[in-house]
Amino acid sequence: MAGKKGIKKYPESIRNEIREKQKNGQSVKSLSKEYGISRWASKLDAV
Repeated sequence: MAGKKGIKKYPESIRNEIREKQKNGQSVKSLSKEYGISRWASKLDAV
């Protein structure tokens, strides 16, 4: 999905951090506020 209009592509290091935090139970809403990434993108692992 990265590369589509309106969706940014983020560095692999940030993507891995977000994936780990999601696995550890941190909410998508709090992660989106922390990293400034839309909740929709972080839910779909498109970060």
